[in-house]
Amino acid sequence: MMVLILADDSKARYDSLKSWLCTETNIPSQCVQLSTLRGRPQDNGRNRNFGSIVLKIVLQMNCKMGGALWKVHIPMKRTMIVGYDLYHDSTLRGKTIGACVATMDPEYTVFYSQTRPHENPTELGTNLGFFIRRALHRYFIKNNNTLPDRIFLYRDGVGDGQIPYVRDQEVTLVQQACEEAVTKARANHKIMLAFVIVTKKVNMRIFKGKPDSVLSNPDPGTVVDTVVTRPERYDFYLVPQFVNQGTVTPVCYNVIFDDTSFTPDQHQKVSI
Repeated sequence: MMVLILADDSKARYDSLKSWLCTETNIPSQCVQLSTLRGRPQDNGRNRNFGSIVLKIVLQMNCKMGGALWKVHIPMKRTMIVGYDLYHDSTLRGKTIGACVATMDPEYTVFYSQTRPHENPTELGTNLGFFIRRALHRYFIKNNNTLPDRIFLYRDGVGDGQIPYVRDQEVTLVQQACEEAVTKARANHKIMLAFVIVTKKVNMRIFKGKPDSVLSNPDPGTVVDTVVTRPERYDFYLVPQFVNQGTVTPVCYNVIFDDTSFTPDQHQKVSI
């Protein structure tokens, strides 16, 4: 870990340092502005908040070194939770970056991540299968030569028109990656898979209230899985956060493949 004390808030300097450290040296870093630590003349050069400031900085450093500040109790064992998203950048001349992260420990606080560029949908599916292979290999090493019993994969960045391709191609590639990992590890079980498409950009809004009363945003964690959902889909809406102003936007979860034998309630609790 490298700690850098910056003389000012120059964005150009900060961006160049972070880019070099992340892409060229692979060294985790923590930047701190000198003004954040400096004391005030009226306090005889002392910073009254020095202790709390340093604590917040150390907490950030702990996370960057792989530590966990808090955790959520998830009773599932031998399960790997995977998230996959896409990043589109016009400066990359048409290329799209696929980013994936997977849990590596029973408490879901240690993660393995990787990014890979691709230029067409075929590469996208191939990259996802490649990542699952790498993630399972890392999981195998970190868990005393054992593989997970199940994988929950949350896939973002999918439009309605792309769902058939994802179901027919990407799900198959992920299953093949799991089968190869089981064969290579000489394990005697099948890795079960739940493939869930996550859509954050939805137009629907959900409110709570009684007739003739003021409507308000629903509580975080609210799940709606009837009336507004599609009968041909295994989907539900989840309110992910609390907002102070405006209306909260729910997130749509569409389970396009599942052989985990989990009930809808269990899927919803895992997603929360």
